[in-house]
Amino acid sequence: MKIYRAADTDLSAALRETLAKLGLDGGMVSESSRRKTLEIFGEALTPLEVVRKILRDVRARGDEAISEYARKLDGATLPPKKFLVTAQGNEAAWRSMPPCFRKSLARAGENIRRFQEHIKLKAPAPLRNREGGGARWNTGRWRASASAYPAAAPRIRPRS
Repeated sequence: MKIYRAADTDLSAALRETLAKLGLDGGMVSESSRRKTLEIFGEALTPLEVVRKILRDVRARGDEAISEYARKLDGATLPPKKFLVTAQGNEAAWRSMPPCFRKSLARAGENIRRFQEHIKLKAPAPLRNREGGGARWNTGRWRASASAYPAAAPRIRPRS
């Protein structure tokens, strides 16, 4: 373990150096992880490079890539047709959870719903000008109502 003494070291530089080593781009991985990366990918990659490579592969090959990485990384045999969870499977999973966990999930869902309602774009009240014209909110932008431009409004002729 390296010990830094404030009187002898530029602590900011030492911290940046340590964080660089610990970051996803850094080379601080266990020897077993390094061997597994070489075995699976055929080259030494940083954790970030591994994630990027897997994501590119999944985007290109979809569920087949997920199935392959599940086998290579976790030793799991997971064919893509097993990815789909039925309604009965969801219900069984929900019932198998402890009540306190179900309550937490329900509360999290409600918090998400309330937050989304709070930030949802709401139509503002119509604007009116002195001549009685105005604008209304329509599909995310203001649109002039017909009376906003009196010259363009149709003329109504009185009956004779």
